[in-house]
Amino acid sequence: MRDRIAIWSIAVVAMLVVGCSSGTAQSAAPASAPASTAASIAPSEAATSTEPSLALPTFVLPSTDKELEALIPNTLCGEPATKFSFSGATFESGADPEFRQLLSALGKTPSDVSMAVGVLPSGKKCSVGIFRVKGADPNQFKQVFLAAAAKSGDTYSETSLGGKTVLADPTSDSIQYGYFKGDALFFATADSPADADALIASLP
Repeated sequence: MRDRIAIWSIAVVAMLVVGCSSGTAQSAAPASAPASTAASIAPSEAATSTEPSLALPTFVLPSTDKELEALIPNTLCGEPATKFSFSGATFESGADPEFRQLLSALGKTPSDVSMAVGVLPSGKKCSVGIFRVKGADPNQFKQVFLAAAAKSGDTYSETSLGGKTVLADPTSDSIQYGYFKGDALFFATADSPADADALIASLP
């Protein structure tokens, strides 16, 4: 249940997406044969080769909200970040009931949702994201989120980090923090408190 309520845990999925895209890109790149090998192949052999060539499609990350992506730093934990964004329509058909109930309590639908994520292609647990519900009141957004979490038996503590008051997930394998500002939930995931502090400080 926690994965459904802790919206910022979507960053974990984002890391997997980037990992898959990196692997696909590497597989799609043709390998160059050594000069010695190429020279040993007769022209007639090369011309009559019947082996099929393998060309895998290139994976392109979605980018539907450039404005939201621009709020994410270009560098995370000292490494260049990969950024992408998508709309609520992307996962509307597969949205779980708890997610829909949260939006309904805000008077919103998946079409009002957009999300931007910044991750590291290396797979390091260092990511940030912005989950926006267009037009949502920040106080109501926070209350609805916490109410849904409490209903599921999840609790979050408040602490100061990166110059902001944030919600902390005390049971996560990695360090996760989030805070509400405007009509969005900003979140960060890191391996160390120092990295988490820097990530939160880098966000609006």
